[in-house]
Amino acid sequence: MFDKLELEESEKYNEIKQEYPKRTIKGEVYFYLKNGYTEIDFKEYTVEDKLFVNLYPTEYTIYDLMSGEEFADNVECGGFIDYDGSIAQIFVNDYKSNLGIWDFGIHQGKFCVGAYDFRKLCEKYNIEVNWANR
Repeated sequence: MFDKLELEESEKYNEIKQEYPKRTIKGEVYFYLKNGYTEIDFKEYTVEDKLFVNLYPTEYTIYDLMSGEEFADNVECGGFIDYDGSIAQIFVNDYKSNLGIWDFGIHQGKFCVGAYDFRKLCEKYNIEVNWANR
């Protein structure tokens, strides 16, 4: 059984937990190299795709969502480094991606590119970064 203090702490935790907005994605996108060039493969998922719905989340908690350009600015000035927080997700055109960045004290993501290439991708796609502070 919970005592009164534990119950109050539990209620506070649930209130804080519910404050974060959610983001629903269309599917996933994978960046990869092909003949020395960055290629991209969008995989869209529907509710009927039971395997995806059961194995992968389609809704993510949003901590601090910013544009890719704003994120790159923060990385280049040293405002974001590995020690300070982590990339929860990077969304590309409303798809969850494997994109990451490796430059200026940060090395996160599965398909890591430098800040310059990250900015080039931001020009081509709508990139948003969900940053979670520690």
